Amino acid sequence: MNHINALLLKLTEKQKNMVLNIKPDFQITLYDYVTTVLIKHVDEIGYVTVNGKKILLDNYINNIIYKNSSTIEKFLYDNGSNIENLQEYFNSNVFGTLKAKENDVDYTLTCQNTIYSNSEIENICIKDIIGTLCEDKNSTLEQMLESLYSNQNPYSSRNNSFLKMNIDSNIENIRQLAPINIVMIDNKYYIKSDGHHRIYYLLLCYLLEISKCKSTEEIERTNKKYTFAYNVSKKSNSELLNMISYAMIKCRVEDLTVLFIDNSTGLIKIQLNDKIIDVYNENELINLMEEYLKESYNPELINMLNAIGFFERTNLNLRENNSSHKM
Repeated sequence: MNHINALLLKLTEKQKNMVLNIKPDFQITLYDYVTTVLIKHVDEIGYVTVNGKKILLDNYINNIIYKNSSTIEKFLYDNGSNIENLQEYFNSNVFGTLKAKENDVDYTLTCQNTIYSNSEIENICIKDIIGTLCEDKNSTLEQMLESLYSNQNPYSSRNNSFLKMNIDSNIENIRQLAPINIVMIDNKYYIKSDGHHRIYYLLLCYLLEISKCKSTEEIERTNKKYTFAYNVSKKSNSELLNMISYAMIKCRVEDLTVLFIDNSTGLIKIQLNDKIIDVYNENELINLMEEYLKESYNPELINMLNAIGFFERTNLNLRENNSSHKM
């Protein structure tokens, strides 16, 4: 009984609740199996007899757990770790659970079709990519890995195949692929849309290695190993343009579109209906918006711009000019 109690103390809640398929028509949780079935077959020194062979209780249970584990759990076990251990390093080395603010996401999405034509290649360590613009993928490490490697994911077969290959070979293969598109918002990096399986695989391997580092030098080598080239786009340096972009996406404006942003020169290309307009500074941007709002009066857009402080910032008086219109 003492051996059984000692074993139960070592098991996680997830392991205790693991469902074992003993027979085609018989399922039982690991906890129930240990406390109702296995308990009758453990001798005084902690061995179980299986097919005439004595096996140490812990080894026997570990073998059962491994056989009934998911591919990702087997991968971690084979590399001397588990989800619980890595979560600690995930929390301390990667922000992970943070995600872009709603407004920041909107700013980025407004320009998503063209802002990447003005992106730059940067070398970034995997630990510095702290989240994703795909809100449903921001979660705990376990939830993120589950979303990628469970059978519910349509790409699980491809993702799981990575786990069965040599880590260093995988890393070099990934290094040869086209850089993943990410965005920088408030000096933080986020995955834009594609590339989650590569990012999370690299993050998983990074956490496995960083958890074993014993010195500053080892940490620096690991950070360098997991530094890759990424295609980085950035939000416009113009806060006015960011306000306009936010208001346009919220109000589903279709006749005014930001085509191109060059943060280095300040050039903004804007399409108004069929006309392409080059805007070089904020005064020109203000004049353009004033003309646009007067000619194509849009109460919803005006209200939104007013709510986020655009008129206060620019000293435009369209609120008064349009006060006679019914809202």
